[in-house]
Amino acid sequence: MSLLIFAQSLSGTIFLSTGTNVLQDTLLSELRTMAPEVDPSQVISAGASNLVASMEKLYPSYVQVILEAYNKAIQAVFIVPLVLSALAIFGAIAMEWTNIKEKPKSPSSEAETGSIGDKNAFQTEDVS
Repeated sequence: MSLLIFAQSLSGTIFLSTGTNVLQDTLLSELRTMAPEVDPSQVISAGASNLVASMEKLYPSYVQVILEAYNKAIQAVFIVPLVLSALAIFGAIAMEWTNIKEKPKSPSSEAETGSIGDKNAFQTEDVS
């Protein structure tokens, strides 16, 4: 159980960093091609919640282009877990299918082994 929690925490940490890098790299490349006059560091520092209001003050003619670039960057972020989920299917298919449920014991097998519930297990032979 602790290994599962460790793996979830570690993978969350790794992919948070991965998602941030993919978002920033894609946003930088899209802004360089779509709006070279826009400073990408100002777009990144504005954040998603304040993006439109900040960009209307700084770059009013490029607001729509900046939003398109941001949209493409977010789409790129969601492609990463989509691809990893698709690849995880191959690992799941390759695993062996085993039944972990305990098989019920039949009454005949208990009699052969001399279980406590068997009347004949503790009978002794008459010596008379």
